[in-house]
Amino acid sequence: MKTKYVVAKAFVDVKPVLKKALPLLKGKIGIVTTVQFLHLMKEAKQFLDEHNINSTILGQVLGCNIEVTKNSDADSFLYIGDGLFHPKGLIVQKERHVIMADPLSNKVRELTKEEIKRFENIRYKGQVTFHSSKNIGVLVSLKPGQEHLVAGLTLKKKYPDKNFYILVFDDLNFASLEDFPFIECYVNTMCQRISYDDVNKLPRAVVDYSDLQ
Repeated sequence: MKTKYVVAKAFVDVKPVLKKALPLLKGKIGIVTTVQFLHLMKEAKQFLDEHNINSTILGQVLGCNIEVTKNSDADSFLYIGDGLFHPKGLIVQKERHVIMADPLSNKVRELTKEEIKRFENIRYKGQVTFHSSKNIGVLVSLKPGQEHLVAGLTLKKKYPDKNFYILVFDDLNFASLEDFPFIECYVNTMCQRISYDDVNKLPRAVVDYSDLQ
């Protein structure tokens, strides 16, 4: 079956929310966004240039893919978009300040210290539980762009003292995980949202695969 991707652009004025963000922008700024706002990036950079903000357009991020930030030396990231999922991914993987500018609601804010602390606690619990557990369930997706079966299989070579059970899904059914009561900890190779937003839906602690590298 062929798949057709249609880009749904958000036609909004980005300048009002950028004006609100100016007091928070210090040092080198890396601009990231989602596909809905990607066409606004040149306009956003031009506005920041006019206000003497040192910025670089890094490009589009996905919650589970922030490759565009890989080689960035930015001091902070300016995320233009809505929602918390993508900024959380930036905080977790890059550990730098993230300023969120939402053109739809015209609101600007930084992730709070409390929010960042919560992410850190979730990561720490998952890592500690993994290293103290024997039976590990590896969550694998079959969806294009999220399928990391090979990564899951390499865990056995890296941790030969543990038993790994590969659990393959198209859409993750949290209730079905109850069928494996012997699993002590999960390794998530799917969307990172599962590791940080959906931890309360899992019957055991979870560690993201990226945190085991």
